Amino acid sequence: MHILRRFSFLLLLPLLFTLSGCGLKPIVPKGIEGIKFLKLDPIQGLVILDLGMKIDNPNGIGFTLFGSELDVKVGGVDLGKVTINEKVKIKRKTEEVYHVKVNAKLADVIRSIPALIKVIAQKQANVEVKGWIRAGTLGLKKTIPVELKQEQVPASDQQKK
Repeated sequence: MHILRRFSFLLLLPLLFTLSGCGLKPIVPKGIEGIKFLKLDPIQGLVILDLGMKIDNPNGIGFTLFGSELDVKVGGVDLGKVTINEKVKIKRKTEEVYHVKVNAKLADVIRSIPALIKVIAQKQANVEVKGWIRAGTLGLKKTIPVELKQEQVPASDQQKK
């Protein structure tokens, strides 16, 4: 078993050298295409949102988004620091919209619930996202800064079926 690990490491070593020398291009968040309010969980103290984030990956390899710290404002309402709820796989050489589930703390938004209900009723809102997301593949990890400000983003309180 120990020999098998060494052998697999020796096979992986040239691949890592090849990847490190090929000059990986940055993954770029391009915008917010939609926002959905999925769930209000008073027991866990969370508001769960689905952000439709347009992400450009010009690289020949895919990545996984697995961490974040984002300040999100929807319709002028500060949701506080939100975090990615689930890992999201980013395809190689694509610019696509990925649905990223994020958690906001209920304590941060409880005083703004009437304003959030108004945003949901309007079906669109201005959205601001600032912070960072972390992406990685094959042991390589990168922290990507995010600063997006977009007007008239479609908003909904229900998921598409």
